[in-house]
Amino acid sequence: MSQDHLLIEAFLGHRPALLKAAFAVLRDRNRAEDVLQDAYLRLCSAPPLARVEQPLCYLFRMTRNLAIDAARHLSREGRLREGLAPPPAIPSPEDEAAGRDRLRRLEAALAELPDRTRLVFEMSRIGGYTVDHVAATLGISPRLVHLHLRDAMTHCRGRVFPAGER
Repeated sequence: MSQDHLLIEAFLGHRPALLKAAFAVLRDRNRAEDVLQDAYLRLCSAPPLARVEQPLCYLFRMTRNLAIDAARHLSREGRLREGLAPPPAIPSPEDEAAGRDRLRRLEAALAELPDRTRLVFEMSRIGGYTVDHVAATLGISPRLVHLHLRDAMTHCRGRVFPAGER
């Protein structure tokens, strides 16, 4: 049997292990399958090789090298896509002024809230605390926290976005 047939038989016999080797580099099963297909095509279409002393080592090295090449290609492709992304939108002076105005209205709306409702809103929405944490800290039920949040959101929405601006 020729050297090439021995390599192809070894490839087919150890395909699951070769797939694991490609997956270890790429972390994507579909791309690892593509690498194995590429390796198989190279084995089938390459000119006859001189004697390979360690066919398995040769196959694993080929698979690993192809997987590394594929990973580099993906990385380079990702950087190119990032370079083609449109620049972030810069707000117009009018948009900035409108944003500042909404912020002032929000601050005024929060100042109008009852102390407990404002505190619940600030802890939950600004501080990022969970409803259970807010309830435990303030000694109230989670249901009451939800009611305070609803009241605060309704009040602030009405002040920040009056009916004509919604």
